[in-house]
Amino acid sequence: GAIQKGLNLDDLKTILIPIFSESFQQKIEALFNKAQSKLSESKTHYSQAEILFIQSIGLQYFNPSSKAVNIKRFKDSFGATGRMDAEYYQVKYDDYDQLVKSYYGGWMPLGEVCELKDKNFITVDEQEYQYIELADIGEAGNITGCTIAFGKELPSRARRTVHTGDVIISSIEGSLGSCAIVRNEFSSSLCSTGFYVINSKRINSESLLVLFKSEPMQNILKRSCSGTILTAINKNEFLQIPVPIITIDVQQKLAGLVIESFELKQKSEQLLETAKRGVEMAIEESEERAMEWMESQQAFI
Repeated sequence: GAIQKGLNLDDLKTILIPIFSESFQQKIEALFNKAQSKLSESKTHYSQAEILFIQSIGLQYFNPSSKAVNIKRFKDSFGATGRMDAEYYQVKYDDYDQLVKSYYGGWMPLGEVCELKDKNFITVDEQEYQYIELADIGEAGNITGCTIAFGKELPSRARRTVHTGDVIISSIEGSLGSCAIVRNEFSSSLCSTGFYVINSKRINSESLLVLFKSEPMQNILKRSCSGTILTAINKNEFLQIPVPIITIDVQQKLAGLVIESFELKQKSEQLLETAKRGVEMAIEESEERAMEWMESQQAFI
């Protein structure tokens, strides 16, 4: 095509497909099924972490108000917040705010319990960097990949550095659920200024991840958004967000479940990569060589 390139259906019919032996196909099928099983286990562990947090904060018994009207005096509304938008004053947001502030472990403003890493990083034109953007954030709070490019090729928003254990949180309304923990392979990468980068000495990274992806915090984040063309959370609003001080025993359990979830997901990806490379090897070399290689790889997964 010219304007929009695509795959023509008639051309698609002419693509050659290798016919693998039955035994080779069964091996690939077994790897694929094992990968899907690991992925399912990963999701179960993360769901267990969410349930644990929900129970610890009392969310299972919580029903936010559906009232469409909220009456406040000037000193309790614009006089206190500087906000004139009606959305901000919905009763349900007050309910979520109160839920967090009634946590039995106590609460503090985010700026007092977390360190916000917002210092700009200046790139070098001829140096290569790993760059994380919104599209690289997985649903389970993992970073799925990154762009590798020279400093001169990166967008102007590539100005934040991240390190192992940092938690990155999207500041843009519509993608507030895009939160992730930075793992070793992405340490010292750059990320977009569309993320807030935080860490804390009082709350571990895994607990922060579950917290910021939870229903109460997602609603509090949404309430804090402002703007016209691009609605987002400004720095001052973000630092004032109430954060429950999750008890140590709950934090430890959350960390165990999230770490196990990430490890299972990584194993799932490794199994799929092994299957894919096995198919390539069968085409390029032989099925026998591919089968031997896949067997050797499974010992490391």
